Parts: sequence; C-alpha cells; structure tokens
Amino acid sequence: MRAQSSFSFSSGDDFDMDRYVDLLMKRRPESKYGVISLSKAHFRDLINKASTEQHFKSLNDAYYNFIGHRNLMPQTVIDEMMVKALELGHPAAVQDMIKYHEEFLYHPCPEKVLTPYLNHYVEHGDLNSSNFSSDAVRGKNLLRKSADFQVNVIKKAIELGDKDLAIEAYLDILDYDLARQEGGLDLPLLKQLLECFSYSERIDHILFAQMLEIAEKMGAHDDNDVQLYKAVYYFNTSGYLTAVDSLKAV
Repeated sequence: MRAQSSFSFSSGDDFDMDRYVDLLMKRRPESKYGVISLSKAHFRDLINKASTEQHFKSLNDAYYNFIGHRNLMPQTVIDEMMVKALELGHPAAVQDMIKYHEEFLYHPCPEKVLTPYLNHYVEHGDLNSSNFSSDAVRGKNLLRKSADFQVNVIKKAIELGDKDLAIEAYLDILDYDLARQEGGLDLPLLKQLLECFSYSERIDHILFAQMLEIAEKMGAHDDNDVQLYKAVYYFNTSGYLTAVDSLKAV
C-alpha cells in the first residue's frame, strides 16, 4: 500500500503540474494489479490549479494516466477543463481531447465546448491553421454536434473565403432535414454553397444533384439563381444544348 501523506505546492503560474501529478500517483493506493485509485476530485483539483499553457498540456498527460488506471472521468469534468483552457487562451493545449475524443472516451458538449472553440478560431482567423477544422469538422461524424454546428462552420468558412471547407462541412451534415428545420440551412445559404461548388474541376455530380433536391424542398422550383447554377453545371457536363432549357426558365 502506498503512503498517502499530504504534500503542498506553490500555486499560480509557477506551479509544477507534472511533479504534482507524479507525487499524487505515488501516494495514492495501488491494487495488487498495479491500478492506482484516482478520483474526479483529484482531476478537478488539477483543473483548478491550471493557469498556463504548459499546465493544460500536463493536464492532457494526467488524463492519460487517469484513464490508463481505469479512472474514468465524467464528461462534465472534462468539459470544465476544455472551457477553462479556452477562457485562459490556451485551447490548442487541449485540442487533442477533441481530435482523439473516441480514444479518450470523451464527447465534448456542443454548446459549452465545440461551438465556443469554433467561434474562437474564427475570430482569430485560425480555423484551418489551428487544425480545428480537421479535428472537429472533416469526417468527425462521431462527435455529438448541435443541429446548427455544421451550418455555422459553413457560414464561417464562406466568410473566410474557404470554399473547400464550406463544401466539406455541408457534406458532413448527417440530417439535412434537421439542418433545414432547426440548424438554419436556408435557400440563401444553399445558393452561397452552390457558388462554392466546382463546375469545371472535380465536379461532384452526386453532390450537385443532392443540393438541387434540397433546393427543391426549400421551394426553389422557379428560382432564377438556382436555374443559372443548373445551366452552368449542364454546360460543363453535357454541353450548350442541355443548358438551354435552364436558361430559358430564367
């Protein structure tokens, strides 16, 4: 059995998180199988002590040790770490928790974590350079997201002039009806997406047909802009004569 005597450290930016965690683990009870007992109270204590970028990087390492010793943390506790890191300006230090959320058994809260992180990187112009788009958007369908998350990514990507990300965010929507009903996917935004679509290179025929189908559901049967996009698509894929019908409808 390990000794459990108390120990003290200075607080603030000079706090040595790595050494503190090391001593904590050495002084906690250990089973005959080598499993160290750690609680959510211990992890919350580490969160409360964290204030610098290095502290949050060390928190990541501490979390590996916690789950490695079968000490699963409630999702809300990990959310607290993510929220505090963002509030103190160190989101990149804990972003691996989003990138590897499946391996870490963590599903970040859409409202408390994912959306604020998205807004932070957009405000700082770091949506791509921070790798947040690849960590939380592209192909991350197991992340629990709010109905409007992908729509917000589309809007932000269009604002930043990132057409590829806008299209990829649209492709990653799992329920287009829900996105229309609750997420803010409307006809004006769909037209902006059609503007992002590639009509001469890497033409995605299935995607274009799906976007037209969504436009139809939005009541765009006779919309001039949609007809023009159809004409451009048909001109590039089937020739002028096929595009004429759409042009006549304008």
